[in-house]
Amino acid sequence: MSCTTALKDELARFDPKKDCCALAELAALARTQGELVLPGGGRIALSISTEHEPTARRTAALCRRLFGISPDITVISKRQPRPMRIYVIYLDRDDVLARLGISASPAPLEGFIKGECCAAAALRGAFLGCGMLSDPEKQYLLEFSLNGESAAEDIVELLARSGISCSWTERGEKEIIYIKEFESLVNLTGLMEGYSTLLMLENTHVLKDVRNRINRRTNCDTANIEKTVNASVLQTEDILYISRRIGLSALSAPLEEAARLRLENSSASLSELAASIGISRSAMNNRLRKIRQTAQELRQQEEEL
Repeated sequence: MSCTTALKDELARFDPKKDCCALAELAALARTQGELVLPGGGRIALSISTEHEPTARRTAALCRRLFGISPDITVISKRQPRPMRIYVIYLDRDDVLARLGISASPAPLEGFIKGECCAAAALRGAFLGCGMLSDPEKQYLLEFSLNGESAAEDIVELLARSGISCSWTERGEKEIIYIKEFESLVNLTGLMEGYSTLLMLENTHVLKDVRNRINRRTNCDTANIEKTVNASVLQTEDILYISRRIGLSALSAPLEEAARLRLENSSASLSELAASIGISRSAMNNRLRKIRQTAQELRQQEEEL
């Protein structure tokens, strides 16, 4: 099941306590998923279509609650552009359309917002109508795909009213309102009463954060190990070269001690080498640096001969 379907399933089960919220939700759903139809005689009707069966049932339930009607749900099967089933609800009563503010020029959603609860309900209806939620394992993204700028402006105003930041772009003939910031996405999901989805988002966020920290630590440890190994290889080469040219006994006692210690402990870090003979890491590094200088001087002498 996709994240979009899971969230829509959850939202479609929520029962608004107030009729004003139910009306705001249905009005938003009608504007985001509805299409005006001209049956003739100068009249208009509204056709609400969705691929999500629970949304269709919820639309019918809201109509029964608010208007006392039981609209039929027509099922249309399609094969193109992919196999799908479309659930269609047809509303043609003038009084119902008037209550929903549906006309040749639909009234703004703002007129249905009596309080913060109505704003949340309208956003819930909008998501049921045209919302999409990406898999948070891949990206944080929630979108509203809308027909026309006026519908997009309604959603932007509702989100702003609820303190949720969003962005607006065009994709083909659609106006896309999208949210990528995690906190805004979580706030909106909770506002719409999608608490199971909210918990899933939070859990995914925590797991991703832990994985990222582990990866950073692992990468850091790997880099440190690689650095230690590379340094050890170079130091060993220098010490073996000195041993062949002049012998390690030609070095001062501290340098000879450090050289033999490195040969015996090729994988040890500077700190480990220093601790084994009771000196500081800085002192051990200084000894190995002097050994390096000695090897370079011997190489230069060899090249000059």
